[in-house]
Amino acid sequence: MKFLLCAPLLLAVTATLAYVTEKVPIEDGVLVLTSANFKQVIEENDFVLVDFYAPWCGASIALTPEYAKAAQLLAQSRSPIKLAKVDVTVSPDLDDHYQLRQYPTLKYFRSGVPFEYNGGYQAAEIAAWLNVIH
Repeated sequence: MKFLLCAPLLLAVTATLAYVTEKVPIEDGVLVLTSANFKQVIEENDFVLVDFYAPWCGASIALTPEYAKAAQLLAQSRSPIKLAKVDVTVSPDLDDHYQLRQYPTLKYFRSGVPFEYNGGYQAAEIAAWLNVIH
């Protein structure tokens, strides 16, 4: 009789464990997104600035350290805004979905809705733009 009562609980626990989301990798304070985790991160965070970049692009390469510094500035101020990045050569479907025309392209997601980023590309400028728009 006890086994019958425990069986539904065991099934519920097993189903719950199967639903646990993957941990999102972080590099220099920046969330690393792919097609597999993009939707999860956008849905679980109210404010996310995403850098869609190409690793062969000089402008993308130049932005990388400034973007990491901006992530550190936001973390130091305990901002709820997350910085994330997508390598479009790894996730070309995201490139297609957002119809990107140049790299890097930054998009700000507020409650899942994308907005065009029109700020600067230095760490302080990125953080300042986010603090104003937020």
